[in-house]
Amino acid sequence: MHDTTRAFALTVFAALAVFGAGCGSGIDALLLPTDVHAQSAAKTFFVAEVYPAVQFTCAFCHAASDNPVHAPQWMGFDAEASYVNVEAYEGLIAAPDNSKLLLKGEHTGPALTPGAAKLMRHWLELEAQERGITMAKPTEAPKPEGPPAITADEALTQFGKCMTYDDFQSSRAYELAFQQTTGWGPCRGCHNSGFAGAFIDDDATLMFEQNRKKPFLLKLAAYVTEKGEFKDIVAANRFRDKGTEVCTYTGADKVLCHPKYVLIPEVQDGIDTFFNATYSHWKQTKGACDGSDGSGGGGGGGGGGGI
Repeated sequence: MHDTTRAFALTVFAALAVFGAGCGSGIDALLLPTDVHAQSAAKTFFVAEVYPAVQFTCAFCHAASDNPVHAPQWMGFDAEASYVNVEAYEGLIAAPDNSKLLLKGEHTGPALTPGAAKLMRHWLELEAQERGITMAKPTEAPKPEGPPAITADEALTQFGKCMTYDDFQSSRAYELAFQQTTGWGPCRGCHNSGFAGAFIDDDATLMFEQNRKKPFLLKLAAYVTEKGEFKDIVAANRFRDKGTEVCTYTGADKVLCHPKYVLIPEVQDGIDTFFNATYSHWKQTKGACDGSDGSGGGGGGGGGGGI
């Protein structure tokens, strides 16, 4: 990095630290040693192209260890430090369609821009080549114990197709729409248009259909990787965890701290039951659900009153 660019980066992150309610000590902690050896093509591309494309979008939440929104710290003080941090998180450097960096989508922060996503995909392809990470092909023969060797992106699409409206109704997972938060009313009040990557509505049919798709699906289902390759789908537990996450942000953008809540047992049980039923369909069919068992003529209100 040239001296002028480094100076600019120092200025930007110093400003972010002040805006982020005193994050100076956290940034100091991320002054990681840089690699003095020759860089790989993948690392060179990350430093020169990927980091500049995402630093201003992602740094405020992901670049200071005492950041008030307590987001995963996969970025660092500069491009070199960010690369070290990315390497430390399982599931980031992976085949592109397995990487959480590409699949995350909109969340409390924005989704990657198309340009940034294109750069990140190319970088991850370089990483996969250098690290010997398998770029799984959906045409590989199915394994006896489960779905074929596929990518996380394909597995999540399959999982969405394996959701059934009957399971959604019988589990009463739709009652999440009426879960109350502290001082902000029910969940549907903010999320009935998909705000922050969560779609929660008192129209159960609409809520079901939207939650079969990414990024909304990622609030219900997550996945695990090993050495950059997809292994399995697991429960995301985002609806459970979001209401109790620590947030000490005190700035003007109130939405950075989610309202507090604790899921009532019936809602938590409903979400767990719906995930487990869908996971069972996905495993039993080896990912071959055709997605035809959708809303199935269910009613709009989900048969539910408030909770």
